[in-house]
Amino acid sequence: MMKKTLLTLAAVLSCTTAFAQNKNTLTQDMVVATVNKQAITLQELKNRITLSKLLVNRELSNTEFNVLKQQAVEQLVDEEIKRQFAEKKKITVSSTELNNAVKFIEQQRKLEENTLLKKIPANLRESAIKQIKDSIIQQKIIHKVVMNKIFVPDYEIDTLLENAINQAHTKEYKISQILIENTKQPAQDTKKAAKLYQELIAGAKFDDLVIAFSDGPNKIQGGSLGWFSLNELNFKLQKAVSRLAKGEFSKPVKGKDGWFIVKLDDIKVTENIDTSENEEFKYISFSAKQMSKAKFDTLKQDISQIRGFSDFKEFKKNAMANYSLKITDADKWLTEKDITPEALEIVKETLPGNFANFKLNADKSVNFIYMVDRKLVKSEQVLAIRKRIENNLQAQKAERKFKQLMKDLKAKAFIELR
Repeated sequence: MMKKTLLTLAAVLSCTTAFAQNKNTLTQDMVVATVNKQAITLQELKNRITLSKLLVNRELSNTEFNVLKQQAVEQLVDEEIKRQFAEKKKITVSSTELNNAVKFIEQQRKLEENTLLKKIPANLRESAIKQIKDSIIQQKIIHKVVMNKIFVPDYEIDTLLENAINQAHTKEYKISQILIENTKQPAQDTKKAAKLYQELIAGAKFDDLVIAFSDGPNKIQGGSLGWFSLNELNFKLQKAVSRLAKGEFSKPVKGKDGWFIVKLDDIKVTENIDTSENEEFKYISFSAKQMSKAKFDTLKQDISQIRGFSDFKEFKKNAMANYSLKITDADKWLTEKDITPEALEIVKETLPGNFANFKLNADKSVNFIYMVDRKLVKSEQVLAIRKRIENNLQAQKAERKFKQLMKDLKAKAFIELR
């Protein structure tokens, strides 16, 4: 579709130029908006509109053009607000990050390497690069500023996890979305969502409409939200996704944040989830090749005085000097496979905060342990599902916090639309 749209570039440009010429009040040097005295020019607006029209690949009515123009202005204002905020936070986009983002888009669209920007007319490349940079900046703001304020309680994750593993099998859905956020003009929002749905029916690429029109935070990823089980989605999303076959898209659905159109990218079914749990241990070993009965009795007396972990740490600090004990520290969790059969029997019977196998052997040696902690670990399969659920919950909370951040920044900014 990109190749086809480029063939119509001359017509699109002439249409846009004609619009500017017909409106005698518009000139190439006009400032269409300012954000904290930083100008957004008519040329920037025209370039953004032209890029969007290239993706739509058809002539627009006056009403559609005005909607597109309004959205382009809002996008440029939002981008400028994010750019200024990123500058204050010393958040930048390196050439490596930009190149990686371009490569990702090329792979997603199945384009040859280093061809994406070449397919865009030279006079529009700066605008395209600015959009890509904006997506990177937004993700970096989320990760560096927003994410450290996100807390996902274990009970939220575990409730969804339990629902997933209690099913006979787990069906997961990979979905993407076009999001039209609520504005002060709900009738226009509704018309815009309906028009995008008609574009999709007419054959427009979902990824193209995401880049051109979606208000979601993941434009570079083609609007991808990732993998979900149905119980992780709100009711309206559940209903929309459950009706789709792979590759299909939904009708516009009204949600709390606005209108969304979802596309079902893929489905996977996991049968017979491994719900087994394995125990892991963390303990400290003490040993000495030779110890007299008198010294062992003194050691036994010292250990009997230990009442908590702080006492134990003090004992451990002096154990080598006082009793010539060799200490093997608990630097990692051990599975049953990591422990010898002889030691495993002792380890499994010892509770955290207790010593075990404390005795003076016939050859005057001592070998005993102190159990630091022990835990039950779920299977790798269940842990992978849990991590996915946790990441999705974090992303959802981060997106809401980012939207609030943008509202706050816009409320404080001096924005003038001309």
